[in-house]
Amino acid sequence: MAAAIESRVLDKRDENSERILKEDQDRINLFARLNARLDQLRGDLAALKKEKDNLEDASNELALAEETIKFKIGEVFVEMTSDEAEKYLAQTTESNAAAFARFEREKSQVEGQMSELKVQLYAKFGRSINLETDPED
Repeated sequence: MAAAIESRVLDKRDENSERILKEDQDRINLFARLNARLDQLRGDLAALKKEKDNLEDASNELALAEETIKFKIGEVFVEMTSDEAEKYLAQTTESNAAAFARFEREKSQVEGQMSELKVQLYAKFGRSINLETDPED
């Protein structure tokens, strides 16, 4: 009885003990780096979305503002006219949108590379490797 159980355990171990070649390890490492980059991109996109919302709120408030206003840039309040503030908001909003689009494109590329690597690694290692990530979209 114990020999039968031991035999099944060894058989199961043998079917999952695929040899890991340097190319396989390189693919696994690349997947890990891409996954870390994807997490970073998700954080950057969330920060840009928050900044976009703040810029929209500031733009709405600017419509009600007086002729000169105090505008916070970084840690400092700067006194500006409404026109200067509108121009600054427009430039910042445009810059934000460009960065958001750039990060979205990079995120799509990273996800595509990760999908290709998943196919290759799952084809070789089957269920003995876990490449699933937590979706945070």
